[in-house]
Amino acid sequence: MSKLNTTNLDQALNQIYNYLSEKKRKFTETFELQITLKNYDIQKDKRFSEFVKLPHIIKPKMKICVIGDETHCEEAKNLSIPFVDIGTISSFSGNDKLAKQWSKRYDGFLASDKLLKKVTRTVGSLLNKLGKFPKIITHEDSLEDKILEMKQTIHFQLKKALNLNTAIGTTELSKQELKENIVSALDFLVSLLKKRWQNIDKVYLKSTMSPSFQLF
Repeated sequence: MSKLNTTNLDQALNQIYNYLSEKKRKFTETFELQITLKNYDIQKDKRFSEFVKLPHIIKPKMKICVIGDETHCEEAKNLSIPFVDIGTISSFSGNDKLAKQWSKRYDGFLASDKLLKKVTRTVGSLLNKLGKFPKIITHEDSLEDKILEMKQTIHFQLKKALNLNTAIGTTELSKQELKENIVSALDFLVSLLKKRWQNIDKVYLKSTMSPSFQLF
């Protein structure tokens, strides 16, 4: 059960939405959670790199490319989703500059399960370094559902600092939808921590152009 004080959370959300209504922008802003941990020894305690799907879309404009076999390429084409076949991927072998240019055009990738080994050998190291290593898709999966899942998924990775930042939604979400994403994200993060909520020091929420508002 979440230990977030719902009254404090509602107050913070009211503050940030009031701020946004007074400072209307001509673009969709992204909400970001800024989390600081405490009483956590990075040298001794578990470092983690975990993904969690949230209730509502976080990155509606996320650009995803399918690295597909014939069936998946055809499906992507019919859905107007960017795609490449394994021949294109193979052409990147020994051409790091071209591979980087291609990879920077997209925010994430899906790869046919039968092609994953070849993809890993050719561009796996590059995509992993960029935090874009492909998610697997099979012929039993719905391509549309997989892409929706990616747009609803965030990544918590603890490295050398006790600070964690992640996108949590956009200003296209309602206040209730944003709240549900925040609660789900924090409850998942807490489940990864040795002392659960006792390891959470502070949590702030901000939009692209707003100041930070404390939630915890």
